[in-house]
Amino acid sequence: MTILERCSQVQLEIVRLETLELASKEAARDRERHDQIQPLRIRLEEGAERAKALRQSGVPFPSWVSQPKILTLYQDYSKALEEPDAGKRNAYGNFKAALSALADTTSEQVKKAIDGLSIRTSDIDDSTLKQFEGIPSLQDKLAAVRRKRADYNAVASAKNRSIADLLTFLARRAELLSLAEELRHEHLPNEVRDFYQAVHSGKATIGMLTEPIRVWLETHDQLKDLRITFLPR
Repeated sequence: MTILERCSQVQLEIVRLETLELASKEAARDRERHDQIQPLRIRLEEGAERAKALRQSGVPFPSWVSQPKILTLYQDYSKALEEPDAGKRNAYGNFKAALSALADTTSEQVKKAIDGLSIRTSDIDDSTLKQFEGIPSLQDKLAAVRRKRADYNAVASAKNRSIADLLTFLARRAELLSLAEELRHEHLPNEVRDFYQAVHSGKATIGMLTEPIRVWLETHDQLKDLRITFLPR
């Protein structure tokens, strides 16, 4: 092999090595960019899943709006990958910044919506439930409210952890809201409340059994449980 042939061979080898080095650098760059984009993609997907869960559970949440800016920036970045000399050196940076901003906005909106799902404690607290104590027809419902309230409280603090935790929270919330709504429609007139208090203290008289109270007892299937006794003189 002549010196010229050897030089030509060396030059080809240099070109090959330079090509490999460039490919290695581009691969490293792509891996780095993948590692940067992946968390943003995951956050957006989780936000979309949470938003879908909220809407399916009847919680008002706006539908995703089109993001033309993101699409345009992504197209610019794709073009820059295919045409390195396209003059869009900041295409990736612009795309990543916009994607990060969208992920932040989405996460904040979803978290705000979830954090706003608290149930009014006045509807289910003990002072509210106490007014129904001693009414036989409502004891099962009161027990169910207290049980569902405990279930709800047990999962409320974990509602932002994962989609599974959110779904569990939404299910427990819906169950408790349903029972609380039923209880709100259990109108208890003051005279009925006074009548029950007198019954449980042993001070009820036949004169207290007015027509409105009799109708209320009959409506709640409790008239059949009424007994009349004579006290010894």
